[in-house]
Amino acid sequence: MKRLLPREGEALRRYAERLEALHLITRAILAASSPEDVARGALYHVRQLLHCRRASVVIFDPEAKEASILAVSAEGEAELKEGLRFPLEYFCPPGRSLEEVEVTMVEDIEGCGAPSPLLEGLRREGVRSFLSVSLLSEGKVIGALNLGRARRGRFSEEDVETVREVAALLSLAIEQARLREQLRGYASQLEDKVSEQTAELKRVNAELEAFVYSISHDLRAPLRAIQVMAQALLEEGGGKRELVERMAAAAERMDRLIADLLAYSRLSRAPITLGPVDLRRVVEEALDNLQVEVQERGAQIQVEGPLPKVRGHYSTLVQVVSNLLSNGIKFVPPGTRPEVRVWASREGERVRLFVQDNGIGIPKKEHKRIFEIFERLHSVETYPGTGMGLAIVRRGVQKMGGKVGVESAPGRGSRFWVELQRL
Repeated sequence: MKRLLPREGEALRRYAERLEALHLITRAILAASSPEDVARGALYHVRQLLHCRRASVVIFDPEAKEASILAVSAEGEAELKEGLRFPLEYFCPPGRSLEEVEVTMVEDIEGCGAPSPLLEGLRREGVRSFLSVSLLSEGKVIGALNLGRARRGRFSEEDVETVREVAALLSLAIEQARLREQLRGYASQLEDKVSEQTAELKRVNAELEAFVYSISHDLRAPLRAIQVMAQALLEEGGGKRELVERMAAAAERMDRLIADLLAYSRLSRAPITLGPVDLRRVVEEALDNLQVEVQERGAQIQVEGPLPKVRGHYSTLVQVVSNLLSNGIKFVPPGTRPEVRVWASREGERVRLFVQDNGIGIPKKEHKRIFEIFERLHSVETYPGTGMGLAIVRRGVQKMGGKVGVESAPGRGSRFWVELQRL
């Protein structure tokens, strides 16, 4: 058997080490799930194999003309840490493209005339020589695998070839990890979308059930009353005037209910275009619409300025404010003069419009329920209405991308608020 020369034995040992390191790198890459984990898994082994002080993977963003450090493996504390960004030109000399520079080697950082901040950072970490090999994917440079040693001098051709092999493995693995992350993101978005649509379907079904209930009870009740009273008139009974008045009241209640149903239906189905809306104009028009109600109840309405502009839909906002003002006028204890305050406050990029009354108040446990369709806390005889006013408010505000809420307690009045985007 031929005896190996010392030099041949050393070369064979290095080759075996290289194969073992590549095997470990491949296993580490296969076990990783994210691009960062892929890079970290490879860097430690390649740094140990080539006796480097530091190893890193940098990802390029040609559109932003930036490079960012994806992962680092270093002896001791690294000054150039993961997530650090710097100009892409540090890896690409002027007048040349990234594809033209596959391998960059700096034998002595100290000897560079005007080293870049990147090389300066490496020098402070104790790096004296530097090697960078491009990461290629489908002919495009997506980043670089970088190695730094504590001693000056060239990296050998064998070292460069080893780094090229690792860079090829990393390029493929990083791209695959990116694709897996994208797929997980798409799957998560799809799940969220399905969940949103399912929740919306449940909401619509619940409202449809409530609507059917309303049709079978709220609409039929005044119709039956009109039918009975009309029959009594036909039979020429006594008290005709009282019967006619009751018929008119029943018809009026049915008309209000149908009008509210149509308003809610329009808000649920019809698309709206959002734009600048002056809240002062909205409040003024809402008060004009309620002028008769305000005068009949002797209500005192106080509007405090300024009322800013918001992003919304004018007629929808008028409906919302009208309903809130109407409730403030209506739901007061018997013999109490309604007092309503209106003002707005700015909170960052949002505006809150407040409508506060001196009414009967609402128990805390009912604060959510009152915004549901056909929900009433009091009988029609005590406080007339359709039970849809606040449901219309909530739906209208949601269509404008806003929020609505209430602060209230029994006997302490209520403060409703509507939050919309500020202009």
